[in-house]
Amino acid sequence: TVGFKCTGRKCTQPACGGRLRDQVLDWEDALPPDELKAAEKHCSEAALSLCLGTSLLITPSCNLPLRTVRAGGKLAIVNL
Repeated sequence: TVGFKCTGRKCTQPACGGRLRDQVLDWEDALPPDELKAAEKHCSEAALSLCLGTSLLITPSCNLPLRTVRAGGKLAIVNL
């Protein structure tokens, strides 16, 4: 799951007031299957994968940029 834990805050829109939830992917959580499948497709079709601030060590997301390279695209990694 992707976090979706309550933050303890509420929406500030007057007509709403709903509880806010985070969307942080926790290390121990699996990627949502539908989103992973879409990411794999897009990476396979991309001309360039740009990876910013990542160690590329966490599977399966670390494999996504390789799909671009294997399909003939370019890969740029930027870590400052």
